[in-house]
Amino acid sequence: MSAPGKLKLLIWKNLLLQRRHKWQTIFEIASPVLFSLLLILTRCLVDPKTHPDIIYSNFFPTYFNISGMSIGGDSTDSSGTLAFSPENALTRKITRNTMKIIGEDNFGFLALFGNVPEPKGFKNAIEMERALTQPNAMDDVLVGIQFEDIMATIMRTTMKEHPMVANWRTNLLFPLFPQSGPREPGDKYGYSSEMFLAIQHGVSQGIIMQKSRKSVDTRILMQRLPQPTTREDPLLLALERFITVVIMIGFAYTFVNTWFSVLTFTPWSILFFFMILFVISSLAFSFMVSVFFSRANSAASFMGLIWFASYAVFCFTQMLYGQLSLGTKLALSLVSNTAVSFGFQMLVWCEGNGR
Repeated sequence: MSAPGKLKLLIWKNLLLQRRHKWQTIFEIASPVLFSLLLILTRCLVDPKTHPDIIYSNFFPTYFNISGMSIGGDSTDSSGTLAFSPENALTRKITRNTMKIIGEDNFGFLALFGNVPEPKGFKNAIEMERALTQPNAMDDVLVGIQFEDIMATIMRTTMKEHPMVANWRTNLLFPLFPQSGPREPGDKYGYSSEMFLAIQHGVSQGIIMQKSRKSVDTRILMQRLPQPTTREDPLLLALERFITVVIMIGFAYTFVNTWFSVLTFTPWSILFFFMILFVISSLAFSFMVSVFFSRANSAASFMGLIWFASYAVFCFTQMLYGQLSLGTKLALSLVSNTAVSFGFQMLVWCEGNGR
């Protein structure tokens, strides 16, 4: 029998089986439609909100009264000092001037009556990191500052904060889970209230004073970039975890409705091409599994188990997405359910940014 004849025979057998199991056939056809309608209904119930543009006021980088954190005895909530490395007269003087600058900017002449604690010096960065990572070691240390061994014309300093009190995520240019609108709404900015800017500004001023041998009288003001009109869609956070489950259960059904689109910014051509690839890979995976079984019931049971287990890989790795290497992501994407989950997660991220 020729290849077209075998294909016709296979199609005829499948149609005959579907005709003999009418309720099963109806369920297989209706389930993707119902799950897609569920997405459409959810989209209709949650309306996006549009926020006007925002112009932020300027502020002093060393202002920290709103945070309840302090250097020395300048706050009733907590107090502490700064650690630094390497230990020498110059770095100690710069660090002490940093604390003095922050105190004067916040309290003016009242800072003259306060006691500025001595900073803790360490021989090198390894010794400082080993000491600050001990239990309760940073209860009285706000941050550790690592200077270069030689004071070059262009200096680079590294700051190590308390991992449980503040996480500045200086290794990221953008949030791991981006969304439209300001990254931190309101007037209390984390990098200001947690004293990231204060320490950074104080260290810079201290270095300038030591290199120029002059006092720095320039007042520095900072201002956040204006925020344009944004579109807030609270549904996207739920879709990020929910839409892949719907696609997996419904298998591969694309419901196109120009009036009630679920993904409002995603072109239909990209979504259609993405789903075609998912269908092809899923069918190929099903054919591969069927080769290892002689009975249809055993193959169906095993396939159902593997189908849900492959989605569990995405559930375990979703929150670690930013820490995974490119090779790990590509290896995990060899499984169709994991690949489609990562793909829809990125589509939802782009939806959140309004593009």
